[in-house]
Amino acid sequence: MRPPDFLKYEIISFDVFDTLIMRLVSRPIDVFEIVERRAKSIGLDADGFASLRVAAEKAARFHILPEVTLDDIYSELVTIYPCYVSLAEKLKYIELQVEKDVCVARPLGARLYEDALASGARIVITTDTYLPEYFMNELLGRCGYTGFQQLFVSSCCHATKADGSIYKLLLAKHGISAGKVLHIGDNPKSDIVRARINGIAAFRMPCRRHQTANLVESFLVASTEIRDEFGKSLEDIGYSCLGPVLVGFCLWLHKELASAGIRKVYYLSRDGLIIKKAMETLNLDIFDSVYLYGSRRAFQIPSYALLESFEEILDAMFLPRNVSLTRVFSKMGLDQTYIEETLESMGIDPFVERPATTLANDEDAIRSYAALHKDVVLYSRHELSLLEQYLRQNDFSGKLAIVDIGWFGNMQAALERVTNAMKTNADIHGYYVGLNPHGKHQMTHQMKGYLFDACHDDALYERERSFNMIFETLFSAPHGTTRGYQEKDGKVVPILAPYDGIEEKVGEEAERCRLGALDFAADFKRVLGANGLTMAPQKALSNMDRVGNSPSLAEAIFFGNWAMESDGEIVCAAQPRNMAWYMSHPKALALDFEHTPWKVGFLKRLLKLPLPYGDIWTAMHTVYSYHKMAGKCK
Repeated sequence: MRPPDFLKYEIISFDVFDTLIMRLVSRPIDVFEIVERRAKSIGLDADGFASLRVAAEKAARFHILPEVTLDDIYSELVTIYPCYVSLAEKLKYIELQVEKDVCVARPLGARLYEDALASGARIVITTDTYLPEYFMNELLGRCGYTGFQQLFVSSCCHATKADGSIYKLLLAKHGISAGKVLHIGDNPKSDIVRARINGIAAFRMPCRRHQTANLVESFLVASTEIRDEFGKSLEDIGYSCLGPVLVGFCLWLHKELASAGIRKVYYLSRDGLIIKKAMETLNLDIFDSVYLYGSRRAFQIPSYALLESFEEILDAMFLPRNVSLTRVFSKMGLDQTYIEETLESMGIDPFVERPATTLANDEDAIRSYAALHKDVVLYSRHELSLLEQYLRQNDFSGKLAIVDIGWFGNMQAALERVTNAMKTNADIHGYYVGLNPHGKHQMTHQMKGYLFDACHDDALYERERSFNMIFETLFSAPHGTTRGYQEKDGKVVPILAPYDGIEEKVGEEAERCRLGALDFAADFKRVLGANGLTMAPQKALSNMDRVGNSPSLAEAIFFGNWAMESDGEIVCAAQPRNMAWYMSHPKALALDFEHTPWKVGFLKRLLKLPLPYGDIWTAMHTVYSYHKMAGKCK
């Protein structure tokens, strides 16, 4: 959008709503629905207020011209609906408070306003609204707009933009010819056509209109659209993409915990920290809650002592498709050098990768386990003792919830093996952002996923998996993973892995995204409250899905440069070499593409064309899976 040349004009007139100020909801009736919610929350009998408020304004406009006031509307309300006589003043006060909470400066409008001020032109404000002039002055000030010379409010000056009379009033008051005035607004009729009919130059602000189904969706659409106008800082990306997922999950979690009658909640590190902070921001963390340090390694290794066979341990582990025996036994807690020396002395190659699904029947793997079994059990029992103390220290017993990002539920399964052995009567309920719909633990353990699980939204899972590692990184707290536990000063404390280098650099950027997400939660709480609201998983993930499956080139480059662990190696999420190089090295293209965590971003960076890369990758993955299954069936 090319801005106007302010130096050509002596007076710049600005519209207010959707030009200088936007509401954090997309429908006018939403303001009245929020008023109704707040009134009911303090015990006022305001059922149906929102629709009655609309009807009262319509009735008032029928016989009061050219503009109604807020007092006119409420007078009409009590005339038509006498039951509101005792509530009218309270509801009117609440409505003004809601307007203060939902109104924020529009970034594009603020930039134009600053440019207009810098040009030396006189600034006036012209707005068609039933709100009183004193309130509009206060609202503009709260949103950062100062330095204007005059404010024309239709409800006060009895002239409107809609009929053009406010423009005549402006010209008369300032004694200026129309050609020296520019008006900026969003409405094609009242801001553009009517201004030009009166000889005033007009500049139209872009403004999208949305049809939304409910109050939560209205806030989601409006708030993220406003934030997107700021640009694309990390905080803005976090606000628009991670914020809705966090809030949607927290609303769901609060409802699930209340329904299950759970009062003890354990947020598992590292992904649970941002969830706990969001619950606190939304004022939903009304439970006895603990941030519990743990990881797959910290929970699973202690549980191996409770399993009977090599096959059971393998079944409990999370392994990549192909894995070396060194890595398998490292995941059981043994020292890598010791593993290598032991296996090499037996004539077994510790480095060759084998299909994870065949390890239970692999002769070398079985022989290796037989040789290392005592070491595995000894280390596991040592870790088990420390974990048991840590759990008792945090009163991990009775009916409780664990909260984490999720995917397979392996950590919950390991914890349940441990607590069953401890005989603490722990009744564990797992609540996750998402669970792999094909995960084996969901049928035998108490666990649910918000975005998807075995019972719902398999299609949403397929879309999220394309950017899963980026999604996980956005949740991960800024500290090292939990390697295990140790005794210190009479207590058991977690041993955290170093948090430095590439992980720390990416972590700092992800932390800024999380700060933006918490801003979204704070805005949601301030505007809507949180009690009794829900957000559909598809809507909560929609902005993140857009970035993950239809990224701009800038987004593909930014997130593609994030380094992360994939199958035991540190790789960039999506960092292809140039096409010219791949044309002379086609095998390298296939290899790089296979190992890149974010294949959609890889394709976008490589081809740079406006193509539906998410759909392309889904189709490619479907064909690959089909041929893989067909090969197994032969």
